[in-house]
Amino acid sequence: MAFLRRCASASHTVFAAALYLGLISVVTPWWSVYEVQADEGFNLEKAALLSAGFRLYSEIWSDQPPFLTLVLSLVHDLFPFSIAAARAVAVAFSVLLLVCLYRVVRRFEGLGAAWAATLLLMLSKFYLQFSTGIMVGLPAVALTMLAFDILTGTGHRQVRSIAAGVLVALALATKLFVVIAIPAMVVAAAFAGGTSASAPLRTVIYGWRSSFKPMLMFLLGAAIVAIAMGFAFDVDPQQLLGTHLSARGQVSYERQGGLWEFFRLAWKFGYALVIAVVIFGFPAFIVRPTLGRVLPVLWISCAVVILGTHHPLWDHQILVALVPMAWLGGAGLKALFTLGARPRLGEWLLTHPDMRVVRSTWALVAFGWSIILVATLVELRIYFNEFHKPPALMAQMAQLDLALFVPEGS
Repeated sequence: MAFLRRCASASHTVFAAALYLGLISVVTPWWSVYEVQADEGFNLEKAALLSAGFRLYSEIWSDQPPFLTLVLSLVHDLFPFSIAAARAVAVAFSVLLLVCLYRVVRRFEGLGAAWAATLLLMLSKFYLQFSTGIMVGLPAVALTMLAFDILTGTGHRQVRSIAAGVLVALALATKLFVVIAIPAMVVAAAFAGGTSASAPLRTVIYGWRSSFKPMLMFLLGAAIVAIAMGFAFDVDPQQLLGTHLSARGQVSYERQGGLWEFFRLAWKFGYALVIAVVIFGFPAFIVRPTLGRVLPVLWISCAVVILGTHHPLWDHQILVALVPMAWLGGAGLKALFTLGARPRLGEWLLTHPDMRVVRSTWALVAFGWSIILVATLVELRIYFNEFHKPPALMAQMAQLDLALFVPEGS
């Protein structure tokens, strides 16, 4: 039976990955040459130069950590100047993020919550727009979710803690903004695996005496790998941090950040996520704060504090907040429709004597989610039309220049 359950779980994760690949392949021709964001070109240029033998931070200027550049340079060695190969790396990280989110939420909240969380993130405007981009943010968050998956899984706790620490170090070596998730990961390292995933948090905390060693192993693994990566690439702190710190003082970026901008971007790129978290997720956490709900709440809280005071705040940075929102939103939806679970809306509706109240409540719920569904379908249609319309004049000229000046077969 245990083997059959594992097979069923694996089939669900494979289906989730296939669903995303099918969706994104229909909506966007990710294997083609187009630009998601301007930094894509910088990332590809750095990888090509590293592959050619130049050194990061001394001969190649970079304000980002080195790990993704290293991965892209290895891909460049195998498939020189191939946009499709580089985008395949981005899509692979996107699949990894969705699969790990599904596995973690299912472990804590069950099958329905896992699918709700995965679909909320997959169908968000952010994922439709940015998940195929050759950017550093999404791979960093994907490695972070993989670390969460390992931390909260089964097996030797110390070994899992060290492995997760290594992955977090690689995530930090991809983009530093995943430091936002580290407090939640320290809590996961300390308590996950010590008791039932759905047990109330106070029950988990009673086992605090066994928590220090896994937590220290997690931090030790992260520190060792992060220091090793820094020495191996001779990372220049001034390059890595100086540009970002100096940008905070620029007048042109004064209004491009702050708490209002954070909430505006969260709504812009994940309005269904915001609705799910506010209406369902936080109430479920308040009523029954299990470990599986404390972790995303802690992650979201750190994101609000750090990103809400960050200048400038860019569109792609909001992903680090949308992932835990999908997690908590899925948990809230599961709690809403599970009989006997709190909040007990489903049970209350089944036992309510006034059918007019029952019908009105279900009508409001159905109307709200219909709006979200229609809006999502509209976004899908917009992106489909955007990527399948004839190329603009500038794009046609670029293709002509490429055909004229690039040697055939190179």
